[in-house]
Amino acid sequence: MPLGANKVALFAASAGGFSASGGTETTYDSGGTTYMVHTFTTSSTFTVTGSGDVDILMIAGGGGAAGGTGNINVGGGGGGAGGQLEGSAIEMTAGDYAITIGGGGGQYNNGHNSTIVETTWGTATANGGGGGPHGPANGNSGGSGGGASGRGENMVGGAATQSTSNGLTGYGFAGGDNFFNVSEEGAGGGGGGAGGVGGNAVARSSAGIKGVGRSNSIQTGSGDTRAIGGYGAAAQTWGPGNGASGAANSGNGGDGNSGTSTTGGSGGSGIVVFRYAA
Repeated sequence: MPLGANKVALFAASAGGFSASGGTETTYDSGGTTYMVHTFTTSSTFTVTGSGDVDILMIAGGGGAAGGTGNINVGGGGGGAGGQLEGSAIEMTAGDYAITIGGGGGQYNNGHNSTIVETTWGTATANGGGGGPHGPANGNSGGSGGGASGRGENMVGGAATQSTSNGLTGYGFAGGDNFFNVSEEGAGGGGGGAGGVGGNAVARSSAGIKGVGRSNSIQTGSGDTRAIGGYGAAAQTWGPGNGASGAANSGNGGDGNSGTSTTGGSGGSGIVVFRYAA
């Protein structure tokens, strides 16, 4: 059922005697309907009474980016965003749903999965974003793939692994490829995002751009864009990357960095949101 079918959603919730608790509870009005929202930014429990249709957003932790990989003229790959899952009018019945919020990955490492688990309902898993690896190496696979290391010839971005999970539609894209030349100066690929692939590095001075995120209106009624990939970094002689980390509960990948003693940014932690007509 589409999100806009407000009267049907309200009837479904009321007919099943539906109520729920857990997370941070907020409300907003949209299209003449008041929505109840439960937002989980830390692991906890979503308790459901009765049965009803619920809209769900899940994002895993973003991948950590690479630093300079031990070479002053090499830039690291960006971290891939955490996989994003979305579902409209997902039937939920009485029970305690265990919510796990995936943490962001540290430098070079994948982010952690976010999950919803209940014995009867099943398990939904958003996959952690792929890390930007220590070079020379291809980007790590993950919910969205990490960008390739700037060190080593023909390194490619990591594959996206997010797929449909327990009725929720998955979003994630691959990371970008590197650029490397014979003088061992290289730039890293950008991390993939939930809305698009990470950019390929095209020169030692031009690293891969971040993969775009995906907008979702479940939490606030307006578009909130999360699960953005991290920037790759250019060779340090052309300006270092900034190594910024993804914001908490964004699922964003970390940005790459360059130089011999620099650190890639960590990924942002994930989030889980439920919405239904109050």
